[in-house]
Amino acid sequence: MLLVAQQYLKEAHFNQLLTKIREKNIHIRDTCISCGEMIQLIDELSGQKFRSLTIKQSTVVDDLKTIDGIRQIIAHSLNGNPRQAKRFLNAFMMKRELAELYYPEEINVVVLAKIMALHQISHTAFEQLYQWNCEFEGKIPHLQEALDLTSADITGYSEWRTDVVQKWKYCPPTDIENYPLDRYFYLTRENLQSGERQSTLTTAAKNILAEMQKASAGTIDRIFQEIDALGESQTSALLGTFIQGMGGKSSDWIVARKMIDAYPERLPELANKISTIVIQAPAIPFFTRLLEKSESTFVEIYDKKPDKERNLMDRAKAKGKK
Repeated sequence: MLLVAQQYLKEAHFNQLLTKIREKNIHIRDTCISCGEMIQLIDELSGQKFRSLTIKQSTVVDDLKTIDGIRQIIAHSLNGNPRQAKRFLNAFMMKRELAELYYPEEINVVVLAKIMALHQISHTAFEQLYQWNCEFEGKIPHLQEALDLTSADITGYSEWRTDVVQKWKYCPPTDIENYPLDRYFYLTRENLQSGERQSTLTTAAKNILAEMQKASAGTIDRIFQEIDALGESQTSALLGTFIQGMGGKSSDWIVARKMIDAYPERLPELANKISTIVIQAPAIPFFTRLLEKSESTFVEIYDKKPDKERNLMDRAKAKGKK
């Protein structure tokens, strides 16, 4: 909320705002400042308080309300990192300006913020939603199924059942499946590039990623203990980043074999990536384990592979029968 105010207020008036917050002891109380309180405090500032004469009070209020609607789930993924918080807010402001330029009066900024928040908390869910939106016009049935906790079938929906994505479901607007999302994804299209994933990782997660990329049989258990210690959002981002970066190295298969045991919900995403990778001999132990975990996934990958790679998978199958 303070970052939103800082974006719009002149430096002197922002300092006045901070003084008012300290005088009211808001900064040391147990509860966060509310949107209504922030709006009232800004109203109490005297003189020309905004950085530009073109800035309207209504714009500031709308942005405060929009960010207030998603701030809890965003805070969950930022791990208290003020730089990432400012980066997200700057990105939102820029997308909102682009929306006004490309699609004047056609973009709901609350929907835009919710789509951007989904990318922040789960790259996998964001990319799945994009694919579903490409497949359907109007309502997106997959989204309704993915968010429905009463459904017993979680195949391909595991990322949507996490606590943080379930909280995202209840952020306004709660009926996002009813919105045509093509233009929102166009505005956030650079986020569909896998390289964007790593920018939201904490330093600790990036260090673990570097270890995963050179993992060995002797280090893999320790690496996954470090992954387990990360928060839910960082773990999701880390695993997604690793999967997208897989190229078929020996270390990739060591990590993948451990991942299907420790995080079986990532198997659909892992299978999609492996279908695009050339299989070589170091992959045999992985496929032996995969056959034990999910024969259907093994067959799904097998059917997509050329004969040379199928021969290696056959060797894995034979090894598993011994």
